[in-house]
Amino acid sequence: MRRKGAHRLYVVITALMCGLILENGNLALLGASRKKFPEMVDKVIYTFGTVSVTNLKIAVILTTFLVFFLLQFIVNKTKIGMAMRAISYDKFAVPLMGFPIDSVIVFTFILGSSMAGLAGVLFALSYPILDPYMGLTIGWKAFIAAVVGGIGDIRGAFAGGFILGFLEIIELIRWIHREFKIAIWMIEHQMKVVMSLCSRITVIEGEIVTLIGANGAGKTTTLHSICRLPPPEAPKLTGGDILFRGESLIKVEPHDIVRKYHLALVPEGRHIFGNLSVMENLKLATYARSGESGLEDDYQRVFELFPRLAERRKQRSESLSGGEQQMLAVGRALSAHVRMHLPDAG
Repeated sequence: MRRKGAHRLYVVITALMCGLILENGNLALLGASRKKFPEMVDKVIYTFGTVSVTNLKIAVILTTFLVFFLLQFIVNKTKIGMAMRAISYDKFAVPLMGFPIDSVIVFTFILGSSMAGLAGVLFALSYPILDPYMGLTIGWKAFIAAVVGGIGDIRGAFAGGFILGFLEIIELIRWIHREFKIAIWMIEHQMKVVMSLCSRITVIEGEIVTLIGANGAGKTTTLHSICRLPPPEAPKLTGGDILFRGESLIKVEPHDIVRKYHLALVPEGRHIFGNLSVMENLKLATYARSGESGLEDDYQRVFELFPRLAERRKQRSESLSGGEQQMLAVGRALSAHVRMHLPDAG
């Protein structure tokens, strides 16, 4: 559904439907009664003054911290982690860096599912009772922890989980739930624009070709079509062809446009990744390159062209001025070291 350009609300509804099918299917097979299973680890109680804690609780807390630091490393120190953060900020521009969106999303789901599975094991060790609706309660707690800590911030969600746990101990959450019934609904509206353009354009190596036209003439749509961006970013082609060095690009995925054919789009509206630093934006653009040779020279070339970026290389790019963000968008394309640049001035 996502690959066909379906609204994300449909994807969410489908996921919820699958969850309901699995939940009610288990109810039909296993029954609605709570079940207890044998404890897998013997419980040992340690007493520190007036405080008592079990070995299982200690194991849960230590494992939680270990997984937290591992997740922080993956998200903040690896290229796949940068791509995950970039998608959360601006999904449109990620394929233009040469990253296959599907691979990043699949990795994200695998990572999230693995952590959910580990959380289930830790929960089962602490509370060896199966309840048909236990997942619903845990899901709401996870959502609340993310909201308390700040959605999109791993450290905040981590802290929010512990805060929620402490509040539950003093039963404050139960009191709030009993006194105040609060529901939050998030609705997103998406506007789709359909455009068409009929023309023939030929670009010879070494040439500079400019598309000139009024707003809505199809300049941006032409560049999006060349980069094979999916609807609604570009219309579905019903005829004609797009050739680069004699090869058709019609069936090529957007990330392969960068990785295999070495074309780089500087999109209208810049589409920099504001939650990444200037240097991380430039590094993300080099994902499609093979090997590390020449990377530092290309970064230096960008900084020589745009000295302001060199001064702000560690600064979050969302805090840059509009002009500096445009410099970064151009510098990002230059870092990719491609055969053809497609700057879109709007």
